Amino acid sequence: MSARVIFSGKKFNHWTVIEYRSKASLCRCDCGTESIVDNNNLRGGSRSCRKCSLLNNTYARKGNKQIPRALYRHLATVVSNAFGRCKDPNNSAYAGRGIKVVQEWVNDPGLFINYLATLPGAEDRSLVLDRIDNDGNYEPGNLRFATHQVSGLNRRAFAHKLLRNSKGRFARKEGVFCSQIL
Repeated sequence: MSARVIFSGKKFNHWTVIEYRSKASLCRCDCGTESIVDNNNLRGGSRSCRKCSLLNNTYARKGNKQIPRALYRHLATVVSNAFGRCKDPNNSAYAGRGIKVVQEWVNDPGLFINYLATLPGAEDRSLVLDRIDNDGNYEPGNLRFATHQVSGLNRRAFAHKLLRNSKGRFARKEGVFCSQIL
């Protein structure tokens, strides 16, 4: 049996082979677009046609949450950096102090990305991920996106200095975090 018969009608991701050729085959995308696709790309995982890629410029995540591709990539980098800080035993500011990422997010980083996408300021690249309680873990309710300046004020060294002044005494008395006092 020839390769033409084997591959004709076969589906590769979104592409269906209409006419198999030795180097590039005529294919139809699920959206109806016909195009000549390199056979190596077909077998290697070419996902869909250019038209579909431009129209569906999102990654679908759990819970049918649609996150734009650029935001998803940005948040994936943020998550990767958080994992790296918490896993490096030589990093005394994070892993050395016992700062961890909640186990549910370690098991499925997509859930972490989904959570971050719901936080105010997630789209703003000038903001950084900040833990509200500097001694707390990466967990729901303890994360926010803040400016570098605000994040810098939420450091242990600054918090210790703040505890020595009147705001610090107030924070300790009221049971709030220094970073929550304006």
